[in-house]
Amino acid sequence: MKRLLLLSFVLFLFALPSHAQSVDASVSYSYFRLGGSGGINQNGISGSVAYNPNRWLGAVGDFGGYHASPGGISLNTYTYLVGPRLSLRNPTKVTPFAQVLLGGSRLTAASGGGSSNQFAYSFGGGVD
Repeated sequence: MKRLLLLSFVLFLFALPSHAQSVDASVSYSYFRLGGSGGINQNGISGSVAYNPNRWLGAVGDFGGYHASPGGISLNTYTYLVGPRLSLRNPTKVTPFAQVLLGGSRLTAASGGGSSNQFAYSFGGGVD
């Protein structure tokens, strides 16, 4: 009975956002290149949440975590970005968008390597 109640509650939570459609959320695999050519390839996961107060403008928060182990040293990069998203909503099921995100990144190295914080940005777009 407890499991059924918990399952019903979880399904109810997922049904709430689908009613209004003013919030978009995503979780995805991400690739991150640290240091340009000759740099380090990092793989990870990123997630974003966008609040859409109207049909064309949204506020986006994007967060990611990436990992690599070059030479046996664990390197982790964390990104946190926010900014506007412009969407071209139309009668079709495809919605193109463009966004400009600004924020920061934190690089940490295991084995006493320390950490570093830097400015980060992302300019781009896509389709939903």
